[in-house]
Amino acid sequence: MTATTNTGPAFACDLTRLSAADRERLIAICRDVFAQASQVRTLPDGYAIGFEDASPELVTRAGEFIALDRQCCGFLRHELLSEPDGGTIWLRLTGAPGAKELIRTDLLGMVPPQIRDQVT
Repeated sequence: MTATTNTGPAFACDLTRLSAADRERLIAICRDVFAQASQVRTLPDGYAIGFEDASPELVTRAGEFIALDRQCCGFLRHELLSEPDGGTIWLRLTGAPGAKELIRTDLLGMVPPQIRDQVT
């Protein structure tokens, strides 16, 4: 449940909502999935992380990321999109005003160095 205040929703991940094993799994999945990102697009309310030539295993891992992350970060909207004809896979992370800044901070620590300048 997302806590609210008079100024709006609180944006904080509550990792205690996951078991110790699931927390470790989420951290490992984040490292694996986001390290394979090939591009980042800035959206008005978040970011789209692109994966070109994504393997079936990467798509599965991105789905696992969503399944775990939505338990501890209930304020985020998670979307996984596959472009036609084997195109780019997009993981979209968006939310209410204010969530984008939290997403940005996390992305800067996870995406490959060569695309960090795309996280604006």
